[in-house]
Amino acid sequence: LDDALEDVVRLSGHVKRPGGYQYRAGMRVSDVVQNVDSLLPGSDLDFLLIKRRQPGTLRTEVVYANLMKALANPGGADDIVLQSRDQLVVFDLARGREQLVAGIVRELEIQSTGYRPARVVELRGAVRYTGRLPLAEQGRLLDVIGMAGGLQPGTDLYYGVIARTRHPAREIEAIPFNIAAAMAAPESAANPAIAPGDRLYFFDDSADRSELLGQEIERLRQQASYGADERLVSVLGEVLHPGTFPLAQGMRASDLLCAARGLTRKAYGLGAQLSRVQRNPGAENTVLHIDLDSDGLLRLCDTARRSPTADGIVQGYLDDALNPLLRPMDQLVFTEKPGWVERATVTLSGEVQRPGVYAIDRGESLCQVMQRAGGVTDDAYIFGAQFTRRSVREIQQQTLDELHDQLDDLMVELSLSHSFNNEAKTSDEWAGKQDYLKTIRQLERAEASGRMVIDLERVMKCRGRDKLVLEDGDALEVPRTPGFVQVAGQVYVPTSHLYDEDRRISDYIELSGGHTVLGRLKDAYVIQANGEVLNLKGSRTSSRIARKSVMPGARIYVPLDVDRMNGTEKAQTWVDTLVRSAILAGIVL
Repeated sequence: LDDALEDVVRLSGHVKRPGGYQYRAGMRVSDVVQNVDSLLPGSDLDFLLIKRRQPGTLRTEVVYANLMKALANPGGADDIVLQSRDQLVVFDLARGREQLVAGIVRELEIQSTGYRPARVVELRGAVRYTGRLPLAEQGRLLDVIGMAGGLQPGTDLYYGVIARTRHPAREIEAIPFNIAAAMAAPESAANPAIAPGDRLYFFDDSADRSELLGQEIERLRQQASYGADERLVSVLGEVLHPGTFPLAQGMRASDLLCAARGLTRKAYGLGAQLSRVQRNPGAENTVLHIDLDSDGLLRLCDTARRSPTADGIVQGYLDDALNPLLRPMDQLVFTEKPGWVERATVTLSGEVQRPGVYAIDRGESLCQVMQRAGGVTDDAYIFGAQFTRRSVREIQQQTLDELHDQLDDLMVELSLSHSFNNEAKTSDEWAGKQDYLKTIRQLERAEASGRMVIDLERVMKCRGRDKLVLEDGDALEVPRTPGFVQVAGQVYVPTSHLYDEDRRISDYIELSGGHTVLGRLKDAYVIQANGEVLNLKGSRTSSRIARKSVMPGARIYVPLDVDRMNGTEKAQTWVDTLVRSAILAGIVL
């Protein structure tokens, strides 16, 4: 109904009194929004969108305005003169904008043609609100950022990308922009005009830049024709954001380094190399390697950041030897500083003279750190020392995960196989066993300990053959001597018993009531306090096994004798066996 009223302007969005206002000639924004009291809390004062119908054509267009400047200076340049049937939209800083302007975007898309794209721009990455937004006539980079509600904290102010589709060929062109330079000179070329259909990419340190640009990179690859390389360049090695980037017109090596956010602290000041494919007609292509000064490239990048200019030209920028012009498919690699040592620490705890966290050097051994810590106390149980390592933990966890996956597969086979207990599956008894399968699926995955079996007594002698080189994150815990031995598995009373050096394995098993009828004594094993496993399988007689001695803190386990069970019982106990095996594998690997 309001659209049919000629002499009306409308106010909508995050305002106290939305609706129609009587239009009069010369009416301005400040006549509709007279002060901030007309707005709701949280309104975006830095941006105002005006939807307008062009006289004569009735085509939809939008106009950008700064609401705060209009209110601060009524009648000034920012206090835009309105036209009949204008619609003023005030945004909420706490809400997304794509949905609010979706109707305007649809109108702009409907009135577009193959040679005249819709006046819509798409924003992605580190701005407050992303999405497809309407574009004003003569809209520039900073205007579009205002339309998006501003930048996110941590947005890269020195590198962004405009992906522009050139019509009618529909080829993709990448145009870099520098927000800091645009802010320093809003009326210069550093604040470029945005074209209909442009896609703007804003970056920060939390996202993978190549991944964010993935669609544009794929389009550039697809548009490469015979005899023409893809307009892409890559930067690898010791940079903050390695990956593939679109090749812009006039892009140089320092520009690519800036796009990657600069060097890491491990980068070698003289270790940059540009690799370039040389096309040889009628022969195989060759690769040319050009050594560059990475420190010099970084200085160019930093200088451009400190003193942003419209063209990015600083002293040395156009030096082809220092800062070569890039070509399609160039690859820039920055190497690591020779002998680089990361900050590394090892943790000593328990019965150590001076426990704590110790910084370690490359190649430093556990023996050397133990000497710095003053050795062990008189109460230390050296045999039971536990040494853990992160890299070992990762391998163990991978093994545990694979065992659990095998367990899942086994249970599926047991429950679905036509050959396994087919009659029981259709009985009421099998229905109860479904609860058992459900419990198995809900089992928590065991977490690996990362423990390595070491002989600490030999390590502390500091002999070359027993040298244990440390890694960052290693940990050593030296306990006191435990006074017990654990017994578990197929015994009548699984429990712990006081350690007695005169007792053998059979004695501890008998103290737990002996092995059950389903216990397999000859397959029993012992996990010693130092992590070693004493496997009793393969000895000639079980009585001979039972006479073997154990150390304090050991765990004796008597496994199940599945040969004495029927098929259904075996299937149910395989699960327990595999789970225990998985957990033990994570402990003693």
